[in-house]
This record gives sequence, structure tokens and C-alpha cells, in this order.
Amino acid sequence: MAFIKAHALLNFMQRKKVDNSIIVEREDVEAGFQLYYTISEANEVGLSPEIYSIYQKIKPHISNEGVTRNDFQSIYFKEFYKPLGSKRSMEILDILTSCGLLVEDLDPQDKRKKRYYLAEKILPASEGENKSIPEVYEALREKLAKPFYTHEATQLIMQIKQCSPEEAENFFELIKKEGKVFRNPYGLWEWVK
Repeated sequence: MAFIKAHALLNFMQRKKVDNSIIVEREDVEAGFQLYYTISEANEVGLSPEIYSIYQKIKPHISNEGVTRNDFQSIYFKEFYKPLGSKRSMEILDILTSCGLLVEDLDPQDKRKKRYYLAEKILPASEGENKSIPEVYEALREKLAKPFYTHEATQLIMQIKQCSPEEAENFFELIKKEGKVFRNPYGLWEWVK
């Protein structure tokens, strides 16, 4: 809405006016959606476009063994051709960890260091799990056909996967990140068709 209003205000001389109000036209709505589309992916994850572009550039360089802070700084230098300070690299890694794109853990060889792994490669799993991710997803879609609350989804995931509440919450977060559900105006989740 803010982009649509801003576009209408920028073009106020070409817009109809009623009293002290400007009438928004279809062109403003289309421009607003185009503007939002440029930052929508980063916004949906909860990041600034700058941090999200950094994540997108470094993501292919993070192997299953993860990266240390020094590795992250080296990758950043290779991608952006400028050095990244220690403090700023920690800020970026903390932001990416807090929004769930990276997972922080201790280095297996040197417990004094931290390693960062891609969260999408570390899927929630439990010892008794016998269903694949697509099977769980299809079962959820089938049983939660109508709009639902988060707790309904996590309880059902716990039953299907035989997992802990934390693993169920992580699995539902993964579904949200993949854009398979959206929140309707009433605050309930619905499946993307």
C-alpha cells in the first residue's frame, strides 16, 4: 500500500483529486506491485535487501561442512571484491542465523570456533521418522484443507512425523519459507493453490 500511495503522490499532477485526496489509478497499483516485487523475497524472510543479496551470493559457496567466520569473510571478498571487517561479518552472520537461513554450531575439530551451516540442508529429523518431506506435506494439505492456526499445523506434524514440538515448528517454518502457505486477513494460514 505504501508503494502504491507513494507512486500516486509522485504523479499527483496527473491524478484526479477529490477534496484534499488524490485518486489512485491502476497504473499506481501496478507500479506499487512492481516495486514491492524487487524486495518481496527479502522482506518475506525478514531481511534487508542488502543482507539478502549477500546471503544469495555466499549460499552456493557453503558446503555441507559449513563455514567459519574467516571462510565467510574470504567468500565475501571473492564475491564483492572488498574486505569485510570482523565486526560486520559477525553482525551479518548473527542476522542470517536469527532469521533461520543459517544454523550456528561448534566446529567439530576446534570447539573454540563456530561453524555456520545452511539451514535448508539441515532438515528436522527424528529417529522414528518414516515419512519423507513430500509425504508429510501432502498429509498436511489433506488434513488441513480449511484455514488453520499455527498450533494446529505443528500438532499434526508432530503426529505424522513422530517428532518433538521444536522439530514440528522447524518443519512448519520450512513450509512457510518455501511459500507453500500464506496468512489470510483473519490471521489463519491457507495453502497456496
